[in-house]
Amino acid sequence: MKRLIFLVVAVAAIMFTSCKKEYTIIVQSNNESWGSVEGSGTYTKRTVISIGAISNNGYQFAKWDDGNTDNPRSIIVEKNATY
Repeated sequence: MKRLIFLVVAVAAIMFTSCKKEYTIIVQSNNESWGSVEGSGTYTKRTVISIGAISNNGYQFAKWDDGNTDNPRSIIVEKNATY
């Protein structure tokens, strides 16, 4: 009986790890002469990531396309997204 219980637990663990969803986050600059960005990648769902904008000389970060002004900012990955 102990072997059967272990087998069920092991199979459940394998099924859980193989079901983790991954999403793509794209971070892009409106104009590369104004500056660059970081944080693009593929991440597991519910991962907290940081994205950031690095302004070139003479420019200043204003906001993300969703109006958020935090730089850098934290995002909880829930779906594919572009910033």
